[in-house]
Amino acid sequence: MSFTGWRMVQMLSALVEAAQRFRREGELPPRGYKPKAPKRIWIVNLEEGSVFLEGPYTQKEPDTLAPHRLLAPDRQRSGTPSETNLKPYLLVDDARYSLGKAEPGKEEEARLLHRGFVALLESAYKRTQVPELKAIIDFLKSNKVEEVRTQVGPKDIIRFLVDGEDPAESPAVQAFWAEYLATELVAGHRAHCGICGAEAHVLRIFPREVVVLGQKCQITSFNSEAFASYGKAQTENAPTCFACGSDAVDALDYLIRSERHHRTLLVGGGARGLENQLAVFWLQEKVELIHEDRVYDLEALLGAVLGDVDRTSGPPAELSQLDALLGVPWNARASALNVDESRFYLAVLSTNKARLVVRDWLETSVGRIRDNLRLFLAAQRIVDPYGQTRRVFPIPVLLAVLKAGDPNVTHDLLRAAYLGLRPREGLLEVALQRIRNPKVLRNPQMLHPLLALIKLVLTYGGEEAISMEVLDITRDRAAYLSGRLLAVLEEAQRRASGGNLNSTLTDRFYAAVAAAPAANLAILLARAKVSHLPKIRREGRGYKEIEGILEEIFTRLEAREGLPAILNPRDQAEFALGYYHQRAQFRQEAREVSDKHHGESMPERR
Repeated sequence: MSFTGWRMVQMLSALVEAAQRFRREGELPPRGYKPKAPKRIWIVNLEEGSVFLEGPYTQKEPDTLAPHRLLAPDRQRSGTPSETNLKPYLLVDDARYSLGKAEPGKEEEARLLHRGFVALLESAYKRTQVPELKAIIDFLKSNKVEEVRTQVGPKDIIRFLVDGEDPAESPAVQAFWAEYLATELVAGHRAHCGICGAEAHVLRIFPREVVVLGQKCQITSFNSEAFASYGKAQTENAPTCFACGSDAVDALDYLIRSERHHRTLLVGGGARGLENQLAVFWLQEKVELIHEDRVYDLEALLGAVLGDVDRTSGPPAELSQLDALLGVPWNARASALNVDESRFYLAVLSTNKARLVVRDWLETSVGRIRDNLRLFLAAQRIVDPYGQTRRVFPIPVLLAVLKAGDPNVTHDLLRAAYLGLRPREGLLEVALQRIRNPKVLRNPQMLHPLLALIKLVLTYGGEEAISMEVLDITRDRAAYLSGRLLAVLEEAQRRASGGNLNSTLTDRFYAAVAAAPAANLAILLARAKVSHLPKIRREGRGYKEIEGILEEIFTRLEAREGLPAILNPRDQAEFALGYYHQRAQFRQEAREVSDKHHGESMPERR
C-alpha cells in the first residue's frame, strides 16, 4: 500500500470497524475464507463408500445451479513450490494439491504439493475430529483416487462433499482454518497492533490479496531489503495483529466486490495504469431515510455522486433524487438514529505492479456531507444545450469529459463534493483546454457536463450558482457578454445559411475569440454586417431578433468600456458560459417555433 502512514492506519481502522457491521449483516465470509468462482471445478462426492465425480462446472453455469460459486479457505500463495513453500488451501484446491495430478514433467512437484494437502487435512481432522475429513483422507489414500485423477486437469479445482455435505462449511473446520492461518502468518515476536493497540504476534504478510480493477494486489508490500527496518521485514514494519489484518482484508474485498459499495471513477479509455481509479464507500451503519412515505437508502444516495448505483436490489437511487432530498430535513426510518452523526467513509484505489495505491481517503459526518453536497450540486447545475431542463452530473461523467488522468482532478472533485473544499482554479485550465476542441463544441452530450464543471469552479459557494443556471441577460461582465456575442454571430451565420453548415465560425474561431475577444470579434462582426445580417433581413429569418440582442449586448459592453482585449482563465470561463447560455436560448426558441408550426415534441437538433 502506498499512502501516508497515519491515513493508512485511519483507513485500516475504519475497515476493521466496517467488518463488524458487514458480519452482522451476513455479508462477510468466515475469517480466512473467500468467495470463489473457479473457471473449472469438479465435485468429488463420497457416499457410503462409493465415489461420484461430478462436473466439470464452469463460470458459464447459471447462478441458480452454480456449484462453482462457493466460500472456500484461502490464503496468500506465491513463489515456486518447495518443502518450505507449499501453502495448500484446506479442502478446496487445484488437482495438483488435492489429487496429486501432475503437469507434464512436474510429477515430483505434484507429489510434494499433494503431500502438503493431505498433511493439512490430517491436522484439521486431528484438531476437529470432523468425520467428513476422515472420509476424505481415507479416499485420498485409497486406490479409488487414481480413477478420479485421470479425468481431471492439473489446474482444475476439486471440491469434496461427503454424503452431500461440504465439510468446509463446518464451524469447527472454519475455526481450525482461522487458527492455522493465525499461526502460519505471524512473526515470532509480539508487538502492539497499530490498529487495535492490543499486544499480540504481528503479521509477516496479510492473509490474502484483493483484486482492484482486475489486478490482484497486496494491501502491504515490503518485498525488498531496502524496506527492512531495525531487523524487521515484510509487514512486521507495520505491526498488525491477525484479527485486524484479516478483518481489514475481508471488509475491503467485500467493498470492492459489492456493486452497492464501489464505483469506477476512471478505467480504460483515456485512463492508463495508475490513472485507473476505483472508489469504495460505506456508512458506519446502514441508514434508511423516510420522506413523504417513501424510504430511501442513504448509502446508495450518497454513492450516486460517484456514478451509477446498484440496481440489483430495491429502488434505484439516482443523483436527481439526492439533489431533491438535499432541500428537505433528513429523518431516519429508525427514530432513535441521529442521521447527522453517522460517519461516511470513502477511499479511492489504484494499483501499481501488484501493489495497492490509496489515492484518497475521506472520513466525515453525514451532517457535514449534506451541506457540502448541496453546495456542490448547486454550483454545477446548469440548463441543457437545448434550454429545456437543468441537471447535475456524477463525478465520473465530469472526469470522462475532461479526459484527464491526473489523480489531482479526482481529488479536487471528491473533496469539493464531500468535504466542502473549494475546487481549485487548475480545474478551469483543464476544462478550458477541452472546450477549445471543435469536436467538443459540436457535441452537446460533452458540452453539457463540461460547462457544468466550468460553472462549478466559477460559482461554487456564491449566489451566482443559481442565476447562472440559465441565460442571465442582466449579467454585464464583459467576458460573459463577449461569449454571448459570439453565439449571436454564429446564429446569424446559421440563419443566413438556412442551417446548412458543415462548420460554423465558432468551430474555427472559438479559441482565438475566447483568448482575445476585441480583435477577433471585431472581424467576425464586420463579416456578419456584410454577408449574414443583410441576407437574413432580406429573407425574413429573424433579423429584428438578432439586431435587438446585438444592441442589448453592445449597450452593456459600452457601459463596461467595450470588448475586452484579452481574457484570463477565469474570464474565459465567463466567456464559455455566456456562449453556452445564449446558444441554449436560441435552441429553445427554435424548438418552440418548431412545436408551434409542426406540433412536434422532439427538440430540434442543430
